[in-house]
Parts: sequence; structure tokens; C-alpha cells
Amino acid sequence: MTKWFGFIDLRFLKDAATWAVSATALIFGIIMLRDSAADQIAAMIVTICASAFLIISSLKIRAQLRPTGKQPAAPPHYTVHFDHQCIFIASRDGERQSVAWDAFDYVTILTTSDGPFRDDVFWIFSDAAGNHLARLPNSAEGLTELLEAMPKRLIGFDNHEVIRAMGSTTEALFLVWRRTGSSAAPEVDRATPQP
Repeated sequence: MTKWFGFIDLRFLKDAATWAVSATALIFGIIMLRDSAADQIAAMIVTICASAFLIISSLKIRAQLRPTGKQPAAPPHYTVHFDHQCIFIASRDGERQSVAWDAFDYVTILTTSDGPFRDDVFWIFSDAAGNHLARLPNSAEGLTELLEAMPKRLIGFDNHEVIRAMGSTTEALFLVWRRTGSSAAPEVDRATPQP
């Protein structure tokens, strides 16, 4: 965006000048059309061209004056990272969770109907007794890297079930991984989906 004296956008000035000239030409073309002595074909060409330039410049000016609607992205409420031993989860509020790769027996996805303006997908890591060791919202920064690592580290990780979960818009549970030898998946407390 080119500025003139630091505050006027030169593209806006150009579009405003085009609009003013086009409006003047349109008025001139209409006057010529009403005058019987004027060349009617030339008057029609001036009127049509002036109308087109007026419409185009009006749309450009409107686009420049309208707010884009894009809000700066808020930093994610949660971040996740991992190493060869643990998964680490941190919130902006200072809450910290960690779970060792060998400590959990189940990975489930809880979906809710709270979206799209609130978190509505949660990853839950549970032990064999059904205790929730960690809960992670799908909006967490670093989740993409974790999702790439889980199928490599967790044999039998069910990517198809992950895809089904991501399409859910209701309250549902999806078991995406169970440690070999573990019993049925634990129940998940649906009343408190927030991590």
C-alpha cells in the first residue's frame, strides 16, 4: 500500500479520481444523448464507458473502505509438544500437564456440539483404570506434529476413526487407540469437556 505523506493511500486517490472523472463523463454523455444535434453514437459510447468506469471505481473504493473482517488470530489457549518419553501440554493460564507415552492405555476423542466458536473436539489420554491423565483441545498449537507422531509410536492407531471424529458435530466418543491387551475403552466424563 503506497502512502502519500504517510496517511493517504494513493490507490484510493487514483480510484476516487477515476470515479469523479467517470461521473463527469457520464453526466456529459447523458447531456449529449438529449441534444439532438450531438452525434448519438459517440454519446452512447461515452455514456456506456463512463458508466462502466463509474461502477468499477465505486466497487474498488467500497472494497478499500470496508473492513476486511479478518481479526488477528488469538494465540492458542493450549500448546502441546513431545519428546521420546512424554507428551507435554501447557495452557496460557500456566496450567501444565504431562503424560508419559507408556503411561496411557487409551486415546479417545470426545466431540461436543459447542462449536464452531468454542472448542468442540478433545483428545483424552486415559490409563487402564479409566483415569484421565491428560485432556487436550483439538485447537492446541503443536497438535499437527503430535498427530503425525501418534501413528508411528502407537501401533494400531486408527486414522479412520480420527477422520470420523473430525466430522462429528454432536456429543460422541471415538476410540482411536487402545494398548494391546487393554480391556474396553473407559467412560469419559462428558459434563466437563474443557481440559
